Amino acid sequence: MGSPWLCDRQRQFTRLEQLFGNIHFWGKQEGQDSSDAIEELAKLPWCSDKLALTGNSWLAISQHFIAAEQHPHLACITPLEGLSDPTREETLRGGIPNTEFSESIAIIISGRNKRLEEKVLEYQADSSDEVSFTYTFPAKTVLTGPSNLVIDIAAPDHDDIDIHAHVFKADASGALLSHLNMPVPLNTPASTVETMAQNRIWRYFDPSGMLRALERHLHSALLGKTWATVSHEHDEKIKSGELIRLRIQLWPTGIVFEAGKQLVLKISGKEMGLRAFPKSSEPSNSNKGKRVLHIGGLSESYLEVVTI
Repeated sequence: MGSPWLCDRQRQFTRLEQLFGNIHFWGKQEGQDSSDAIEELAKLPWCSDKLALTGNSWLAISQHFIAAEQHPHLACITPLEGLSDPTREETLRGGIPNTEFSESIAIIISGRNKRLEEKVLEYQADSSDEVSFTYTFPAKTVLTGPSNLVIDIAAPDHDDIDIHAHVFKADASGALLSHLNMPVPLNTPASTVETMAQNRIWRYFDPSGMLRALERHLHSALLGKTWATVSHEHDEKIKSGELIRLRIQLWPTGIVFEAGKQLVLKISGKEMGLRAFPKSSEPSNSNKGKRVLHIGGLSESYLEVVTI
């Protein structure tokens, strides 16, 4: 955008808005993202290859992260009414703790989507009870590789947690879909296919993950970029009612979601989907009583997936 005064002097203002993706603040990522924007603006025919930044409040603070990238087309910065030392100038000014403002800012920054208010969900962990979350894809999307569920959870009635997570593909009406792992002749009656495919050998119901809170300690030597393995060498006990953050890894997968199809995340105290062998006994379960999930607000519960 511009003004007559600026245009007469061959100057132009550009404001970036309505962008997609994740909002990052207090870190290198925003500087890198803005550096990419500077690169694209410098290519425009009306640009002289030199750009400057101006703004106040966060638009002043962020300039320092952008300038740190040292983009060759960034000529100068003009931060107004920002912070240079957030600890001494805001959260611990004069030695008095004041984190409320920063916490409030983190809550209200939600981009184009309204941030979910903090909610508490419960399920009975020593039964087949479950909670589910549904997302409808607006466009064709391909999920690939491993997924991770990060969840804030407490066990008011026990000192351990067995948690199971399962991602399902569903059609537009919410009906769960599956994939036959072996070809079946076209003339096979549907009832026959349904009977023989009630196990994970024949039918794939998408990826699952599980974790016992006591065993959540990770093996440092087996940590990879996309996968972590529990050590089985160190018990991390929890207290009854203690709110802890667990990271549950789901098996790698490859799923194509057409527009309108749904991703359904289910959380339970027991395995979901099909058993490998229907008549085999269920695995041991450490659950007793209910589980309490905290989502939204200051909670960082989320499902992390990889898309292409």
